[in-house]
Amino acid sequence: MIRNISNRQRRSLMLAVMTAIMSSLGVATPAGADTLHQYLQNVAAIHVGTAEGVYSVLTEYALINIASAQYLLQQAQNNVPVIGQAELDGAYPATIFANPGDTKPLSFEWIDTTTGLPTAGPTVIAVDYYISPDPYNPFNYSYLGTSTDSGSNFSLPYTIGSTESEFRASPIGPGGPIFIEGLGGYNVAEGYVASLIPEPSSWALLGIGAVLLGFFRRKRKR
Repeated sequence: MIRNISNRQRRSLMLAVMTAIMSSLGVATPAGADTLHQYLQNVAAIHVGTAEGVYSVLTEYALINIASAQYLLQQAQNNVPVIGQAELDGAYPATIFANPGDTKPLSFEWIDTTTGLPTAGPTVIAVDYYISPDPYNPFNYSYLGTSTDSGSNFSLPYTIGSTESEFRASPIGPGGPIFIEGLGGYNVAEGYVASLIPEPSSWALLGIGAVLLGFFRRKRKR
C-alpha cells in the first residue's frame, strides 16, 4: 500500500508524476542533477529559457521545483543527510512575486534530504547572502549582507527587483564557513533560492497555477 512506502520512495513517485505531467504538456524537464553544480546549471538554463520566452513563469516555477527535487533525492540516495537551503519570504526553491519593490526576508534553514523538510543541522552563528541577477552569467554573485539573527532563521530584508534573480546563502559556524560534502565534492551547506517575476500574460493564471503547483512550495512550519 502506498501509505507504507518510505519518504524517499514517496518523493521519487511524486517527482515521476510531475515529470510525466510536464512531458504530457510538451515541456522537457531538466536533466538529472547529481551534484549541486549540475542543479545550478539546470536552474540557470531554466532562467534563460524564461528570459527568451520559451517558458512562462509558471512553467519556470514547476521546472525549478522538479530540478530541486532531483538534486535532493540524489543527495539522499548517496547518504548526504542534510543540505543548506536559502528561503525567500519563507519559500523555496523559488517563489513568484507580482509586485517588484516589495521587501521580503531572505532566510536560511537545514533541510533533511530524505523528507525534504526543515531539520536540525550544524550550529550556525551567521549567514552571508549573495545575489546573481544575470541568468547568462549565473555564477557571478555579489554580496548582499550578513545576518546573525538566529531567532528569525538569519533573516535579511531584501527589496524585490524587476528582474529575476538567484540568491545564495552561505552559513558560518563557530569555526568559520560550514562545509558539508555532497556529490562531486561540492559544498551542499550553501543554499539557493530564486525570485521569479511573472510576465503580464501570466498574472491571470497565477492564482490557479499556484494552487496546482502549491504542494511543491515548502513553507516553514512552526
